[in-house]
Amino acid sequence: MPATNELSDQMNEKVEELTPASVESEASSVPESEENPLMFQAIGTLYGTPRQEEEGKFILNLGGNNYGLFFPGYRYKAWLKQHENAPDSPVYLRVYPKCLIIPKKDPIIRFQVAAWGDDNQWDEAPGIFRFRGIWQFVPQLRTPVISIYRNFNASDPQGKFKAAHLPVLMRREDESRPFKFNPKIPKEELPQRWFIQAVFKFIPSRNCWGWVEDIETPTAKIPRYKKPIKAAAPGAPEKGDKKYSANKPIKSDKPAPIIEKKENNPPVVTAEKVPLVMEKKEENPSATVDKVPSEVTILTRGEMAEKLGISDSTLYKRISQAKQESEPPVIECDGQQWQYVDNPSGKGKVFQLGN
Repeated sequence: MPATNELSDQMNEKVEELTPASVESEASSVPESEENPLMFQAIGTLYGTPRQEEEGKFILNLGGNNYGLFFPGYRYKAWLKQHENAPDSPVYLRVYPKCLIIPKKDPIIRFQVAAWGDDNQWDEAPGIFRFRGIWQFVPQLRTPVISIYRNFNASDPQGKFKAAHLPVLMRREDESRPFKFNPKIPKEELPQRWFIQAVFKFIPSRNCWGWVEDIETPTAKIPRYKKPIKAAAPGAPEKGDKKYSANKPIKSDKPAPIIEKKENNPPVVTAEKVPLVMEKKEENPSATVDKVPSEVTILTRGEMAEKLGISDSTLYKRISQAKQESEPPVIECDGQQWQYVDNPSGKGKVFQLGN
């Protein structure tokens, strides 16, 4: 599905441009820890018989509507073997919901498959999802959404940090309301944003999710997250590049012209001599490489549970069992050994990739 993925990338970038991410503040954001498990999350369970329409493209029929499925990385090859062995057998799917929002059209909902099995190994029944995100409006939809941003400590191999805006139907009797950005209102007078943690049921007939019950009471505390990044145009400098400034002229790679001077003036360095000077500066380009600290890959407990496709309680049981075998306990995920250790940058514990 290369064409579909490319279209999704372009449209998601447009949504992020109009999403009021600029109203966030450090004062209203809180870090993740054992004592404060706030995090963004969207995961659920589906049941059905996936059907292959063409090479590399699978769909799942729910309520008479077809929804695209995609399997990232090595999972695609594993799924092909599963499908070849039992093409007509229904399976339980553990999925991350994705939504492509196109102005003046119905949202296009797809599902990224994280795991599957003949039996339901997860806490949620088929069609039930667990959302943790910001309840708000986006300009392209009349229906409010739950916005799922990339958690602050999460890794993103593509470096795009995209958000998922999932349309939901929810009527509440408390003070929480979906946030609506108004550029004409001063930032300090904007309405409160609410972080919702609740169970939702997928409604194919409405192409959205319906609220079932809260997991936790809505809160005005928003966990820290990475702002969505818009991909730069080919050849354009990155916005984060400190060397680039829109107010400064771009230097040309061509050598400077030779300026002739009168005999009384001191000698002038010509263009032919410039490369010699540059070579001296680059005699030892790797001298400072060893001074750059290596990055340590870490995951919070919530992120590890999502990565494994299991509940927090199930992961806690695995940690308890692992403690009986080694200290610190080790959890295996995607063929890698993750140690459960003290958070080097704060309180609580995190999973750190072992040596």
